[in-house]
Amino acid sequence: MDNLAIAYGDYELTYQQANQRINRLANALRGLGIEKGSNVAILLHNCPEFLEALYACFKAGLGMVPINFRLHSKECSFIIDNSEAVAVIGVPDEKWGEAIKAIVALKEGRKATEEEIINFCKEYLASYKKSKSVEFIDAILKNPYGKVLKRKLREKYWVGEARRVR
Repeated sequence: MDNLAIAYGDYELTYQQANQRINRLANALRGLGIEKGSNVAILLHNCPEFLEALYACFKAGLGMVPINFRLHSKECSFIIDNSEAVAVIGVPDEKWGEAIKAIVALKEGRKATEEEIINFCKEYLASYKKSKSVEFIDAILKNPYGKVLKRKLREKYWVGEARRVR
């Protein structure tokens, strides 16, 4: 178990270390209320964390939807919308023009705080890819075909703006 499992530049993990990180991520995903068989969208470069996310999804019984980091935000949205992963929207931001906001509908009996979700993202995503804020709602708005209605989710954040993007 102490043999080298992952080597990426100066970054090295033994099988035991990798397994511990993978188990921690798998348990965290399930702890957030993501049920077996659900899809999780992953936006990462080719890096050790991608492997960890892949194996964590396998261990937790989740489907992984890999998203290429070079895609435009609309392409990422299309993949997320059509994969039944969580909803992520852009909201106005003074510094960057638009910031990422996670819209979360927790399963019945599940608990999570904004801080827990943001900290979870901090550990596994680059700072520019993580959600800056989280809003909890009763249910994610979807059309009759199951597509997330992001325009409806975004509406209240863009009131008074001349355009829906900065």
